Amino acid sequence: MIQAFERIQTAPSLDSNPVYCGHDKLNDNNKCHYSKSSNAATSSVLTPEGVKREKDVDRSQSITPKTGRKLDRAIIGILLVAVAWFAWDKFVSNPTDVPGTQANAGNAASVLQNPDQRDDKSVAVLPFVAMSSGPDDEYFADGLTEEILNSLTQLPELLVTARTSAFSFKGQDVPVQEIATALGVRHIVEGSVRRSGDRLRVTAQLVRANDGFHLWSNNYDSESTDTIAVQENIAEQIASALNVVLDEKKREAMRQAGLRDVEAFTIYQKAVEIYQDAHGQNDIVPELRRANAMLEQVIERVPTFSQVYMDHSDLFIHTLTDDAEGFRGVGVTDEDVANAFAAAIVDYEAAVRHARTDDVRLMTELDFAYISGDWRNLGRLIEKALQTPGCFQGNWTPIITSAFGYAEQYLKHSYDVLKCDPLRGLSWFNTSRAAQRSGKADEALRLAREGTEIAPGSWLGTELVRTLVAHGLYDEAREANQRHITDADISKLFEALVAVKAGNRARYESIEMEFPTPFDLDATPNFAAKLAASDLSWPPPTDMTFPDKDW
Repeated sequence: MIQAFERIQTAPSLDSNPVYCGHDKLNDNNKCHYSKSSNAATSSVLTPEGVKREKDVDRSQSITPKTGRKLDRAIIGILLVAVAWFAWDKFVSNPTDVPGTQANAGNAASVLQNPDQRDDKSVAVLPFVAMSSGPDDEYFADGLTEEILNSLTQLPELLVTARTSAFSFKGQDVPVQEIATALGVRHIVEGSVRRSGDRLRVTAQLVRANDGFHLWSNNYDSESTDTIAVQENIAEQIASALNVVLDEKKREAMRQAGLRDVEAFTIYQKAVEIYQDAHGQNDIVPELRRANAMLEQVIERVPTFSQVYMDHSDLFIHTLTDDAEGFRGVGVTDEDVANAFAAAIVDYEAAVRHARTDDVRLMTELDFAYISGDWRNLGRLIEKALQTPGCFQGNWTPIITSAFGYAEQYLKHSYDVLKCDPLRGLSWFNTSRAAQRSGKADEALRLAREGTEIAPGSWLGTELVRTLVAHGLYDEAREANQRHITDADISKLFEALVAVKAGNRARYESIEMEFPTPFDLDATPNFAAKLAASDLSWPPPTDMTFPDKDW
């Protein structure tokens, strides 16, 4: 990951080579043209003498090809993960039936199993069922659902389940009580949508989960042009039924929360589907390009929607990190790589500019500072962002806090995120890792075990293996490694970790792979310079020792 950071940070600046227009270069219609600049940027590489322009480098002297693989592997032991799992898990989850577990008061995980701990004003909005079969009707229904969900999340009185977990029940015939138990909420919103030409019929109801009582329900028959008014009315009626007092400020926040454009939210759902599928591919770039073509249509229609820029930036981040690891996807050119950093910066600038709440803005500013390389006040930004309430966290927050010694402060915030998104494996992964890095080893293991039962996934599997190794449970760690780690190289690294922790030199030496050398800041001069200019501590705190290793 740090090798990827070196490549990203040695890319040309946006000022010297504009790739996309940015909102300081808007056209007459206040829209941003997403057309590539003809002025190709100059790529840079890392050499034994430091960073040089690619055209000035003898390729036999560049250390990037020789060290990229080692450094990328080595950082698994420091930051644990690179970029891909954030994007992969953004919309994907693998929920299972929630087993009975021992309640543990005082943390988010126990809320899932103990109805008495659930907030009276907790609610999940399930994806509305498309009752008609037009080509875009399902996307329309999903978009309407997400608009309602986004509106409700603007109310601090409500705990609203995140999209990832709520949408995991799409197409499933599961009793409301079971869904509420799995999501840790007291109320469920469900509904249906039927379109016929310009006619629209929406049915919605708010259900109290423990007894199935309908607190509110309504049918809406209208024109498709009235969709936004219908969505707003549904969200306000749900809030009122949950005894939330709405003043004009809250109503305005709810109205401004989503896209508020029927065509835009339908296209956005199509883009999300492609984005989701892309992260299951070995070569992610071609599908992300398809997704971005649709995201750019959304931006043209609604240029003030912050999240769409974050989604759009993912293509450029993957282009850079893939290239830093020595991989070029189909159709990726030198110009694509050279332009990717500037394109990502433009997206992050727009995401910050259009953030509609303070918590989203602070988290996005933190991401932007990290990506852009302006680390001078990164520590203060981390502390400020982690004080914000709510369930939003940026793409990079868990990695940054883990790497730079803020795991304990992040842990409290991570519990809040877990309550909002309990069927997302990444929520459990981040919380368990933060507990481990905070010195709460028993809690880290409990979270990793429980999360693996509720929302299993490869990255959560890595945390389970690691916490088992930290506890000296080597047999269970080996079994978990075989069961949950699908990447052969990472699995071998964990085999080696078990062997080293157990003091088994023979087993370590029998594993056939090139192991990472100790991390050396001298090999990453740009990263070292950023640290020196920042208010961050280094190296990261150690949460695992190896007392039995004497070789």
